[in-house]
Amino acid sequence: MKNNSLSILKNFTRKLANCRYRVAVDTLVDDLLEGGFGYTTEEGLKEVVNNDFVLADDFETLLESIRVIFRSPRLHLKKENVVMRAEAASKFDTTTLKATYKDEKLWRIKDGAPSPEYVHSYVYEDDYAIYENRFVCFVIDEILQEVSKKINELAKTIETLNKKMGAKKKSFSPNDYVNFIGEEAPVLITDDDVNVKIFTSLIKSKKWLISLKSTPLYLACKKAGTFNPLGLKPTNILTKDSTYYTVYNFYLNYLNKEPSFQTEQGMYLGYVTVNLFAALKQLGFVVNEETSKVGITNSAAIKFNKVEFSLNAFRVVLSQEENAVVMTVKTPDDNEGKYLFKVLSNEESAKDKSFTTVTNYVKKLSIREDVIKTFVVNDVKQVPNANAIYIKPTMPNAVEVLVGVLKTCLLVGVGSTFMYSRYCPVCGSSLISSSIEGYTCSNCKTLYHVFEYENKGMVWFKNFTKNK
Repeated sequence: MKNNSLSILKNFTRKLANCRYRVAVDTLVDDLLEGGFGYTTEEGLKEVVNNDFVLADDFETLLESIRVIFRSPRLHLKKENVVMRAEAASKFDTTTLKATYKDEKLWRIKDGAPSPEYVHSYVYEDDYAIYENRFVCFVIDEILQEVSKKINELAKTIETLNKKMGAKKKSFSPNDYVNFIGEEAPVLITDDDVNVKIFTSLIKSKKWLISLKSTPLYLACKKAGTFNPLGLKPTNILTKDSTYYTVYNFYLNYLNKEPSFQTEQGMYLGYVTVNLFAALKQLGFVVNEETSKVGITNSAAIKFNKVEFSLNAFRVVLSQEENAVVMTVKTPDDNEGKYLFKVLSNEESAKDKSFTTVTNYVKKLSIREDVIKTFVVNDVKQVPNANAIYIKPTMPNAVEVLVGVLKTCLLVGVGSTFMYSRYCPVCGSSLISSSIEGYTCSNCKTLYHVFEYENKGMVWFKNFTKNK
């Protein structure tokens, strides 16, 4: 199946939208690592694959709710005044009695006295085709299309002997197969393969969907006319009945053709932010309880003033600035360094002077350019800057890449504060100068800070300049 960065990014954002309102950072990290955001990596694969297993599981969960609805649907009782034989009638009130009294055609003379042979009465009928049920049936049609499309896509990936042989011709002789196989049986797709499990789940969902389309509820709703999803009304039943809400929420986040999510740049920022959380956790950092939750809007934008992590001598504070995450690293003596994770749009990346945008951004934050490390995050391979990192959703190691970046920002060693306040800990030069940011070596251009932590001298290497 063809991997597509944008489709994975959209799938990630749809799943992130399900976490709306206040959510714990640890929960986001767990969901990311467990493949809960609609993509995953498998050992041995070079690229991320769409996590169709998650999608197939979501289809099954949705269909369980739909089947509950079909077993006990919300409905209206439709009351109709009909004319029926008097002995069969059972529902009367003053209105139907008056109508019977005035209707001369219903009366007959029996034993010399007038009596009604027929009467006006009530017939009650269940009205299945309420707005919410029509919407559920519309979703069934939409899901069936999606499931069928996904089944067809997966069918194209089935490993066959002809594909193994890699031949361009249409047919082979028996000898061709025998010569290719040799003495060992070829390994084709097995029942343990994840694609087989996905395929089985989707086939099961398709059978359920087809069976639902023959039920009285579905037929009554389709008879009521075509459902128009434009201007979908969030009725009380759709939003407050748990089973109906499951269908409503699924439609908004999966099937709505134009979900009101952010720009691609905004979606990318959410992707990078969650991966950055995961990278810090992987390094052993613990999120501060007071800042352990972030807000997620209906459009899946992650909003927070700050999220603070701590590990040994370091406190790491993440904050937001436009399409960027600013990471401020602090030592126990309040020395700090700032590192910028800036998401460029593809339009910005394509420009020859795309990094002018970053330079101006750094100046806007009033941070010295020789102090801050700027990491430009986008999906463009040709990134003309040593401090840029290249990440796109189809890469299986986004967290590992960010872990590597963080290690360069948080590199610390044990050393004499007396010695290294006089000599560079990288090249040994005495040509160092002191400023509020730390010590700068004129020889190798390293910026570092020395401090005491738990009665030990520590050296924090804040910024290296690559030797030519």
